[in-house]
Amino acid sequence: MNFLGKFAARLPGALAFALALWLVASPLAAQEGPPFEGYYVIENGQAVGPLPASEMQARLRDGRVTETSLVWKKGMQDWEAARFRPDLGAELGPPAERDPQPGQTVQDFGRYLAGTWTSEAAQAEFPEMGRVDVVNTITFGTDGIFTSLTKMSSVAGAPQPMTVHVEGNGTFTLSGATTNTVTVSYLGTSLTKVEGQAGAGWPDQLQFDTTIKAIDQSTFFEDGSTYRKVAQ
Repeated sequence: MNFLGKFAARLPGALAFALALWLVASPLAAQEGPPFEGYYVIENGQAVGPLPASEMQARLRDGRVTETSLVWKKGMQDWEAARFRPDLGAELGPPAERDPQPGQTVQDFGRYLAGTWTSEAAQAEFPEMGRVDVVNTITFGTDGIFTSLTKMSSVAGAPQPMTVHVEGNGTFTLSGATTNTVTVSYLGTSLTKVEGQAGAGWPDQLQFDTTIKAIDQSTFFEDGSTYRKVAQ
């Protein structure tokens, strides 16, 4: 079972909750609709949509949807980067300017990241599942080992209540550091579990890169999600 390939595409960001949509909506998927029509887009850690064709085309042209933006529509098995969708690729414009926050100068990102970080709670609306609460926690070790836990829970009154846990572990390396950003490369495995379902869960491989921006000594920003350090 291919859970979005790269472990819900991005492990450290709140985007991991997109997995819940695959779990629920994929078995019910129908044929894909007209080009540009009905897409959901991950923006700032939340799923936005379904978008009418005119709105999707506008977002593509003005750069709000970039080649790496995750998109999904009925008929697709997984979330995919927009550049892989035949109807979207030709419309992609230049990337939009984002993240205006000032940064914290960091001398040693290994020391800065060491410890446990938790994302601010996020919500998203998914077809067949309703509104979902999402929290991600990740621990960076000084030995280059990470562990993570993403919890996705339907809010009260959801049409199909569900809680999904995605556990991750493996190694990470740091590269391309500037005064306040660094690229984190992850390599490891994930295990997805649905509360109330029998079985050991669904394992998968994960390998991806992401960029972290230090905001202050206890806060960093990653692709629309804000993380805060847990006091030790």
